[in-house]
Amino acid sequence: EVEAITEMFRIEEAPRLLEGSPTMVVDCIDDVVTKAELIAYCKQNNLPILTSMGAGGKSDPTKLRISPLSDCINDPLAQKIRWKLKKHGVAAEDVMSVFSVEKPVCELLPLDEEQRQAPQDYGAVDYLRLRVIPVLGTSPSIFGQALASYVLCMIGNKLYEADSGERMSKNLKHKVRQVLKKDETKRFGTEREINLDDEDIEFITQMVWRSRCASTNRRFGGHVILTLTRWDASQPPTPYNLVLLMQNEAQKLHDQGKSAFSAEVVERIEERLRWAKKTCEESWETLDHTGGSQKVPIAVKQVAKGLSAGPSAVTAASGVEKSAKKGSTHSPWLTVAGATLVFLLGYGACRAVNK
Repeated sequence: EVEAITEMFRIEEAPRLLEGSPTMVVDCIDDVVTKAELIAYCKQNNLPILTSMGAGGKSDPTKLRISPLSDCINDPLAQKIRWKLKKHGVAAEDVMSVFSVEKPVCELLPLDEEQRQAPQDYGAVDYLRLRVIPVLGTSPSIFGQALASYVLCMIGNKLYEADSGERMSKNLKHKVRQVLKKDETKRFGTEREINLDDEDIEFITQMVWRSRCASTNRRFGGHVILTLTRWDASQPPTPYNLVLLMQNEAQKLHDQGKSAFSAEVVERIEERLRWAKKTCEESWETLDHTGGSQKVPIAVKQVAKGLSAGPSAVTAASGVEKSAKKGSTHSPWLTVAGATLVFLLGYGACRAVNK
């Protein structure tokens, strides 16, 4: 059942318009003052809100992001909203938003001389900005689909962890790994326990820590040098035991342990580590193989658990675990490739039958 209310939002009417504890407030307001008031009211009254930033002057759908407002770049509207929210006592990192990291290809339409004298007198409707920015017709609808996707997944308890930033360059990933190796060698005398590839480095840096220092929330880049280091020195350097910290913060952790940080920071860090553990622990199950540890891709583990299209794939994938446990001289990755091929062939056959 939908209750449609055709009315302009004003802060004085917020208690009436938002009564009944809505499941989610979706904000698509263009006016800066009104938008900031709505977001601030929701945060101050513990109402969940998802806000959309500007679609004007944007055309590339691959640049869309769903992330805290503090991560939003290349958006003049977001800059103004963050400034307004600060005056309301609301932190931008606490506001989830949909935005595009694409640089606007055009600016707001200019005011003429007469309009500049008293712009408030020329708006068609109160609380609606006078000037507009050219919009590609498909952009607002893509923003809307992203908003709807997030809300529906939240209602269904299947909320995803959205990717917030640009992909890391190969050189940056290599640099992060090298710094980690030096840290491991300095603290533990060896780097042999590190079993991270490029995708792992990117996952930890961007998905787990959103390219920000875990304790200070400073963003990766420029003069801010961040390093990966173990949160719990007694546990191996896995994606769910590595934190991204500024170098001085990492040194505090090494010298004083977790007591170097406030209880709030410790809980926030451990909550993210729990999320990382839940997300990727299955793909990090280790098998004894020629005296070392072996990563098993999560896709193959799923095939081995019977989630594939046919029994042949299950048998082939199970062979990966058996050969690794027995210390077979055959490379388990050859078996992985075979299992993947069988899975794809079985999947293709099923699709052909269904058609």
